[in-house]
Amino acid sequence: MDRNVNEQYISMVLERIWNKNSENIQMEAIVNRALTDKISTETINTKVNSKLNAITLEIKNINPKYNENSKNYDTTKAEILDALTNYETALIELSDFYDEKIEQLILKKVELDTKKLGLLMKDEILVQKAERKVDEKKNITLKISEGVKSLFEKISVKNQNKDKDYIDVSLFNKAQDMQDIEQEVDEKLEKNVKKVKEDSNKNAELVKSLEKEIKLIDEEINKINERKYQSLMNAMEIGEKWIAVNVKRPRAFGKIKRFFMSKFNTTKLIHKNVINPLNNLVKEFRETELANVKG
Repeated sequence: MDRNVNEQYISMVLERIWNKNSENIQMEAIVNRALTDKISTETINTKVNSKLNAITLEIKNINPKYNENSKNYDTTKAEILDALTNYETALIELSDFYDEKIEQLILKKVELDTKKLGLLMKDEILVQKAERKVDEKKNITLKISEGVKSLFEKISVKNQNKDKDYIDVSLFNKAQDMQDIEQEVDEKLEKNVKKVKEDSNKNAELVKSLEKEIKLIDEEINKINERKYQSLMNAMEIGEKWIAVNVKRPRAFGKIKRFFMSKFNTTKLIHKNVINPLNNLVKEFRETELANVKG
């Protein structure tokens, strides 16, 4: 194959390898980020839904008949929604703290993956270069050997046509010169081949080093995702029952149940036992746990 054509073919192959692996690096980064966002979204949704269910249950405990037709229902519903939104926002801030760290690691991983790809491409080039050097060495050695052989054949032919004592010194000198050149070229090419192989070995060591760094980053991303999940699940939890119920109900319910229930101000009880505790819980979380996490 013509050398220019061969070089073009190698360049084309290397370009394809680069483009394909670059796409893989970008895709892996997207997948990592998507997984991180998925953990955050699913965990926060689980927490918010859990709180919503707890609120619904607590309101039923306070007054099972409280519904759309009740007094101040719309206002109370809006305040509950505000409290839940505040709760969700605090969880998102906690999640963002971990996600920022993960995003930095993902960017670092992309950088290292790109360096690794560059080294692998360089290694491909070095391998091709080493192979060419070896082929070049073989070709030159073969040509010189053929030249020396041809000269000795000429010497043999001339000697046959002349006296036995005749020796063509010029042909011997040329043959000797060619042998010297062969040795010199051989040593030079061998040195070049050795240098290329040494470069390839150094390159391989750098690739291994980058692979170790990349593996450590993957492990760290997994650890932070796990810590984030646990932190989100533990955030603003105060035991099995997250809202303290202080409503005093009569011990006996029978006929006097309606009497007592009619005396309760449902809206005030919901504020006292549902909305205010949740808002206070979020406030305390922001001032302590979240503040400590953010530093």
